[in-house]
Amino acid sequence: MPVERVRALRAAFDATVKDPAFLAEAKRQDLEVRPVSGVEADALLKEVLCTPPAIVKLAVDYMKD
Repeated sequence: MPVERVRALRAAFDATVKDPAFLAEAKRQDLEVRPVSGVEADALLKEVLCTPPAIVKLAVDYMKD
């Protein structure tokens, strides 16, 4: 994805989670808003995607029980 688009999407997300109308609607629906930055989300996704297949299988098997 082009860097400019990533910046625009992150800026839009950051603005949304600070928007009073968005926060009021989340509160009305009893939703907790605890956003993380785009950099933090990217790092988390990279970590999750690097999880060894054996660990993923253990987690899947555990959730089946």
